[in-house]
Amino acid sequence: MRLRQLLPSSVRTGAHHLKRAVLTATQRRRSAAALRRSKEIRDRQIDTYLSTHPVAKLQLGSGSNLLPGWLNTEGFVPSSFTHSQ
Repeated sequence: MRLRQLLPSSVRTGAHHLKRAVLTATQRRRSAAALRRSKEIRDRQIDTYLSTHPVAKLQLGSGSNLLPGWLNTEGFVPSSFTHSQ
């Protein structure tokens, strides 16, 4: 017999909500950490670009149309859905 079957439904429901809240908080922390990492990577890319190009050229909203010698950027973090890099 499973432990879940031994518990009254009120306890099972409370435990279920607690588990979902913990998972949601964990997912939020992981998402925030991933966003921080992507911002740190982007900051390094910008620093590298500026230190290696005497004339800075910025392309806003580049999508997948990456121009060589330009700092190609989007207004959001790229994902596989947008096919951006």
